[in-house]
Amino acid sequence: MGTSTQLTSRRKEVANLVALGLTNREIAQRLFLSERTIEWHVEQVMNRLGFTSRSQIAAWVTRTDQGAPVRVPGARRRGNRPAAVTSFVGRDRDLASVEELLSAHRLVTVIGPGGTGKTRLALKMAERVEPSYPDGAWLCDLAPLSDSALVADALVQSLGVPTESADRLAAVRDHLRPQTALLILDNCEHMLGPAAEIAKDLLSAAAGLRVVATSRAPLAAIGEAVWRLDPLPTADAVTLFTQRAEAAVPGYHVPPADADAITDVCSRLDCVPLALELVAPRLRTLSLKQLSDVVLDPIWQVRSADRHSSLEAVAEWSYRLLDPQEPAGSDVCTVPATATGCGEARCPTHGALP
Repeated sequence: MGTSTQLTSRRKEVANLVALGLTNREIAQRLFLSERTIEWHVEQVMNRLGFTSRSQIAAWVTRTDQGAPVRVPGARRRGNRPAAVTSFVGRDRDLASVEELLSAHRLVTVIGPGGTGKTRLALKMAERVEPSYPDGAWLCDLAPLSDSALVADALVQSLGVPTESADRLAAVRDHLRPQTALLILDNCEHMLGPAAEIAKDLLSAAAGLRVVATSRAPLAAIGEAVWRLDPLPTADAVTLFTQRAEAAVPGYHVPPADADAITDVCSRLDCVPLALELVAPRLRTLSLKQLSDVVLDPIWQVRSADRHSSLEAVAEWSYRLLDPQEPAGSDVCTVPATATGCGEARCPTHGALP
């Protein structure tokens, strides 16, 4: 049975311009994209709709309500991409840039400090481009792994590969070989070498596969395109904090008079999305002024094994990724300043937490 799906907003835009009779070059100039990217978008529209010519796209545009789902015979949603539970704020430029990189490169790595939203960006981008991948978008989280030998097992589990073979990677390779799919390798920073080797192996075996990795550092793989994700612009950070605060506190609405206090909270947290997500619920017990005063006080840190449960946990994860000689010998700590400290007395920048 067919399933209703939608072309991404970019695909719709390209399809409409094709219907107007514009060439790829003219579309590229109008959308400020490369001609190669437009060529790829047109190809994806044709593949998704089962067309073989631009005239078919034009005919489809004239008879189809672009706001309605497109029914593709025989198509069904695949993949294990988790559905979002909160709104996605800002990042329009980042999303467009990563999507364009993915159209030109088969391996794209989103890098950035802890808490900047690399995973969330990758998943949002996957949501946008998923119609171009008939075999789905798949997420494999490497964060829980402590042994590189377990990466192939994690892939088998994430992709749902039925196998009893001892060579787990070969099973994954054979599974993906005939597919057109998107694979997200999430949290690769502690397994850069193994992640790079596996990405190279799978991409070589499966011509229809594309890989998006998230990491605090590039994989350093041949053919890798890298996009750095920085903290949010102040305006987007204020919007994110406001939305989360109003969701966390029943009946709460941020008064205009508190705009400066919100900006101060965002500034003290360096506009890091995870930090804003963690502190907004504190408005259940604190005023904005009180929150601004104590927002970085370690006494408010949540103690949990989850590395995203607190700023301190994010910092500790970063610290563990350093080579043994780096914490003692470097004059600069790589842990984000937002993190209130890295939890180690040897750190020359932060020192031990109070």
